Amino acid sequence: SAVLAALWPFVEWHIEQNVKPDVARIETLAPIPGWTSGVGKLSDWTPQFTAALASLRQSYTKNGQTVGLFLAYYRNQSEDRKLVSSNNALVKSSDHYWKKTAGGALTADIGGTSLSVKTGELRSATGDRLSIWQWYWINGRWTSNDYLAKAYTALYSLLGQGDDSAVVIVYTDGEGTGDPNVVLQDFVGTAAPAIGNVLQRTGQGHE
Repeated sequence: SAVLAALWPFVEWHIEQNVKPDVARIETLAPIPGWTSGVGKLSDWTPQFTAALASLRQSYTKNGQTVGLFLAYYRNQSEDRKLVSSNNALVKSSDHYWKKTAGGALTADIGGTSLSVKTGELRSATGDRLSIWQWYWINGRWTSNDYLAKAYTALYSLLGQGDDSAVVIVYTDGEGTGDPNVVLQDFVGTAAPAIGNVLQRTGQGHE
């Protein structure tokens, strides 16, 4: 991390010299086998990822279980607009309605790739509970580690491939029937290739 901190000013300068057109939007995902898109609204909660160039929010339902998907896309990052930042969080500490009550990590199957993902639990003032998984997409590579995300961003930028990055957040009702982690695993195990593809297409400028 010390090496990355020392290199980061140069990386930011390099990014500024290789500015790419801003991303206009993230297109809708291709159909997810077994899941129906846009049926029902899971929650009014929105992850607090600031200054993203584009974001996407969708919901999917299967066998009475609903999963929410949130993507936020970053490019031409700077000190005021970057993916890995203390300003970005599932919920702000000043939020009086939603509070984070738990956090951790687990190993998940992300479309055939074993990956450690961040986990979280939110509870609302009215007792609603959400179970959440979170990880990053850095120019085609998955990780949930903040330091690795910064390192990959720096590496790809120095290689002239840009600093395109995104956060991937999936969540489900923590009060629903069954284990919410099983529901989320069922979804991401199938949906991860479509998520990766839509982020890759966004980076390549397909709209």
